[in-house]
Amino acid sequence: MSLGKCLVGALVALALLCGRLPVAAAPLRENEYWERLERSAALLDNAEESARLSTLAELRTLWQGFSAVLTADGQTLALDMGWLLDSDTPLAQLSAYVNALLDYRARQGGAALEAAAALAALDSILQDPRFQYAESDMQPMTLPLFPLLSPELSQILLLVGGAAAVFAGLLWIGRGLRTQIVSVEAPLDGEEPVTAAQAHDLAALAENAGDYRTALRYVYLACLLALDERGVLRYDPALTNREHLRQVMQQPTLYEPLRVIVQTFDQVWYGFAALDAAAYAAFCRQVEQVQREAVV
Repeated sequence: MSLGKCLVGALVALALLCGRLPVAAAPLRENEYWERLERSAALLDNAEESARLSTLAELRTLWQGFSAVLTADGQTLALDMGWLLDSDTPLAQLSAYVNALLDYRARQGGAALEAAAALAALDSILQDPRFQYAESDMQPMTLPLFPLLSPELSQILLLVGGAAAVFAGLLWIGRGLRTQIVSVEAPLDGEEPVTAAQAHDLAALAENAGDYRTALRYVYLACLLALDERGVLRYDPALTNREHLRQVMQQPTLYEPLRVIVQTFDQVWYGFAALDAAAYAAFCRQVEQVQREAVV
């Protein structure tokens, strides 16, 4: 399922829930819509009911002029965000609506990325020269491959044997890949790193083994640990990525680059997005930028 279809499904469900119909207007790009929704969630999650007026004022500023979304697949979806600015709805209920949309998008987007990654992996395997067969001008054999069996049964046995051989080959390849990943992902002494230096060391080991996905995870963890060591945020394994991100919301020069890092990590680690050496190096540069911008 594309993210565009995910957005359509989520917004239609929310429109039915709130009893409002969308109104046609100038569209806002889909990624910008989700960014505004994430900021709205951050405002509502930390808001007290006593600060209702100021919270709603910030939300109105955030959604001023918005009335439609342009999805990634080219659809224009008219949308009235008046339900978010409703002064009669408790802030806790508005927060639940916003987070429900974000959670729905995360689940559907991750499933789509995982399916695309699986298809890409299958296509890569089928491109192997061992599975490429040149066309032949030879005429089909009229004699059975096995003299004691009929031609039809001989062909069936040949197909079954070929399928078994291909399956065994794929199983052997998959076993080798799994062995490599497990050996790299296992932290020292079976424990997660507790300092940024330890996480960087594990990232270097994974990078040298060619496991960029695991290396990216440790670089991301090193980033959070470094920010914790500097007193910029409090790192807690029990917190979600979005909860860590909200801790630096009052630092605009740090919030935006860290949001990009969190988004990339989620796409690679949970969505199984493709990652090569160049993309991994770009991610490391983004982490270095965040660490330079970090101030207490």
